[in-house]
Amino acid sequence: MFVCCSPDVFRKLMVHFRRADLPHEQYVFFYIDVFGESLNSKNGQPWARGDEDDAIAKEAFQ
Repeated sequence: MFVCCSPDVFRKLMVHFRRADLPHEQYVFFYIDVFGESLNSKNGQPWARGDEDDAIAKEAFQ
């Protein structure tokens, strides 16, 4: 699946996907960062927001 959206929207998508407990081995997400916003992520951790979803977001991004 190709996704072109803001990093926050992509993170939400990944969190929802992970929570839905879909077979993640069967899906691959390609994130297209047209505007280079992901380059501004802190410490190279695009899943991190300092909220309660950080752990599940990290799992989803792997």
